[in-house]
Amino acid sequence: MSNAVIVGTWNLENLFRPGSDDGPDEQAYEAKLTQLARVISEIGFDVLGVQEVGDPEALEDLGEHLDGDWHSETSEFPDGRGIRNGFLSRLALAQVEQVREFPERLAPVQVDDEGATLAEMGRGALRVRVRAEGARRRPRQLPPEVEAADLSRGPLSALRRGRTRALRRLRPLSASLGGGHRARLRRRAARRGGPRARSDRAR
Repeated sequence: MSNAVIVGTWNLENLFRPGSDDGPDEQAYEAKLTQLARVISEIGFDVLGVQEVGDPEALEDLGEHLDGDWHSETSEFPDGRGIRNGFLSRLALAQVEQVREFPERLAPVQVDDEGATLAEMGRGALRVRVRAEGARRRPRQLPPEVEAADLSRGPLSALRRGRTRALRRLRPLSASLGGGHRARLRRRAARRGGPRARSDRAR
């Protein structure tokens, strides 16, 4: 057994509250939050980096659908549509830093044929530190996508089977979304293996 922190990342596919221009109706919103929370709980994330958060309050709503006390932070620098990156964490956030400018050694990026450049992110990022004292004790294990796979067939076979299991976990969520969202979610899940997770031993 060891104290481990499960860290993951997930694109939440335009997580807006009902009533906003891009928001779903109440029933679809509640279904989406319920299914997101189910998958997060099944995998056992402690810290989750998230993308495509429309309303900061929507990320708080997701935290309220999870057991225990969860902490959420979103970027202060959304893109033109109001889409943000953020963090949802079961562990206390000890430090939060808003990041918009490119790293010091990264040169500005050309964005059009006229030579215009961009030296900052179109959608701000966050840099966070968490307090790992609250990490749960877990047996040492492979990431959830792989742990139940048949390793006797080799690592690539195990990863393929793990992706299939991750996709199955996402199917109830995709069924609750519209056709365009559903097709996009299936393609992304098949390509990336659903929400990605890794286990880091807490220090």
